[in-house]
Amino acid sequence: LQHDGVPSTLPLSGYQQNDLAMYDRLEVLRGPAGLTQGSGSYAGAVNLVRKRPKSAFAANFLTSTGSWNNNRLEADITGALNKNKTIRGRVAASFIDRDFFYNRAHERKWLVYGTVDFDLTPNTLANLYLSYQKDRSPGFSGLPAYTNGVNLDVPRSFNPYPEWNRRRWSTRDLGGELTHQFDSGWKITLKGNNRKQTFSFHEA
Repeated sequence: LQHDGVPSTLPLSGYQQNDLAMYDRLEVLRGPAGLTQGSGSYAGAVNLVRKRPKSAFAANFLTSTGSWNNNRLEADITGALNKNKTIRGRVAASFIDRDFFYNRAHERKWLVYGTVDFDLTPNTLANLYLSYQKDRSPGFSGLPAYTNGVNLDVPRSFNPYPEWNRRRWSTRDLGGELTHQFDSGWKITLKGNNRKQTFSFHEA
């Protein structure tokens, strides 16, 4: 897993990732990731590219609903923060409230992301960003099977876990980027990111 091209020590699975509302796009490399980052899985790499501020004002809002009370709200606002547009900002947020096809399961998750660009000089750009996500979801891991491989004869909605079975995640990302464009055409970029993630599982 990469964040804006910077390799991460965390895998794509096993740890909760941020909602896609804060990303501009996902880039997928199929094959040995060591070819691009020096080390990594032979299966490939996924690069999460953040949304960046724009000089022109823009605002987008999204709402959706689906099966099992799957409701989602999303907002994305960007624009210049001063008259000469040397400082630009962007804020994105999302909220999810939904049930699942199996009984006694509910998830509520929200994310807030903010980033600012600073034109320090005509050739030097600084960027700072902060995101925070909180999620409370069920700890359902699927149904077991008999030792001979035969599935349980139960409805698809059957949930053997108790009502108090929950997983709680809290993820905070803080980072920055400094880029300088030389007259010769060369460019140098310094990036840094710090992620603090806490979680608690209350499972049977």
